[in-house]
Amino acid sequence: MLYILILQKHWLSLLFITVVAGGAAAGLSLLPEQLYRSEVDLLIVQKQSPTVDSYVAQKAAEKLAQNLVSIIDSNDFFQRVVGTDYVDEQWFTSNPTDRKKQWQKLVDAAVVPETGIITIYGYGGDVATAEAIALGISQVLITNSADYHGAGESVQIKQIDGPLNSSRPVKPNIPLNGAAAAVLGFIVTFLWHVLRFEAERVTVDKQQLQYSVNDTVLPLSPPEYKVLDQFPVSMEDHLKK
Repeated sequence: MLYILILQKHWLSLLFITVVAGGAAAGLSLLPEQLYRSEVDLLIVQKQSPTVDSYVAQKAAEKLAQNLVSIIDSNDFFQRVVGTDYVDEQWFTSNPTDRKKQWQKLVDAAVVPETGIITIYGYGGDVATAEAIALGISQVLITNSADYHGAGESVQIKQIDGPLNSSRPVKPNIPLNGAAAAVLGFIVTFLWHVLRFEAERVTVDKQQLQYSVNDTVLPLSPPEYKVLDQFPVSMEDHLKK
């Protein structure tokens, strides 16, 4: 009930902060370069021995896929992608450290859980660049993956889907950033009103308690009487002892 009253009393400020926070986050998301995405799916195929359990083989393929994903953003892998006909090294800066950061920003990969499927993501300022990066990564994994897993011809990687290209930029995610900032702005503002209300209530309670103590007339204490266990002994009786 308290929260409903706070919403009713401060709805205007809550609405204002929510709209401003969401709009500001969406506007700031327009400042960085807008990146498109291209997606390609690869499948790891392993030659299975009749003595190997299918579950074990599946886990081995998933582990292999995770290892391959972890090396995609390395400098060695970047050089191999540049060696394909898809990616031009002139797209990247000449400084090795900055080039690696730039490469990591434009590539991503994930393993579909409990499978040997790798999803490759390439990003670029236009659809053609994003698709070229995704296809370049796929080609290196398909043709040179043995250099990274050491299983030789017993493991093959095949492209099973893609490239699937986004129709609009996906980085940064403007709707998501705006919505997240709006929700955060609402929560922070609402909590501020709740804490402010609680602080005011504590102050009022202290003031009321102080006034009630000051206005109370304490009664006079009654005289104290001491009750004796026996009558006092007279002087004569005391002398007779």
